[in-house]
Amino acid sequence: MVEWDRQIPWRQGHALTAETVSALQLLPEGSDAGSVVVLIISHDCDIASEPSIEPLIEAIAGTKVAASDGNFTNGKNSRRLHLNATEADSAIWIELIAHHRLTIPKAELAKHAPCSKISVSPADKNRLQVWLAARYRRSAFPDKFDLQLSKSGVYERLAKILKPLDDHVIA
Repeated sequence: MVEWDRQIPWRQGHALTAETVSALQLLPEGSDAGSVVVLIISHDCDIASEPSIEPLIEAIAGTKVAASDGNFTNGKNSRRLHLNATEADSAIWIELIAHHRLTIPKAELAKHAPCSKISVSPADKNRLQVWLAARYRRSAFPDKFDLQLSKSGVYERLAKILKPLDDHVIA
């Protein structure tokens, strides 16, 4: 068995190789193995902690998409995120869905190395962190407010006005 220590190569934002995804049986049912990207989302301190303290690593399964949708960039949607990454020096977009989270035992992950072909920039890792945190710390508008926006047509008018700015609006 591989020992877990603070020198382990795994960090938040690292991707798993396709071989690791397969070996750990993390491929979502019905998914195309070539389009799935699994990212580590546990905090670096939790990753470095002894397995007796933090036995599991959190990850999230995503799917490569051809282009981003501005509604899902920069953490504007708490359930879905389009995250920019690099694969073999080419820009790619990964669609992450909040409920596609996974847990991986450290003892199993220790047998594998991170994917060297896929990387997330520090700025995009920050976007990922903010999106993950916003899932639990966000304001909710009252149902009556949401209903009034829809009934009055304000929601549609705002959406139309903001559409050209989608990529620039932050959560």
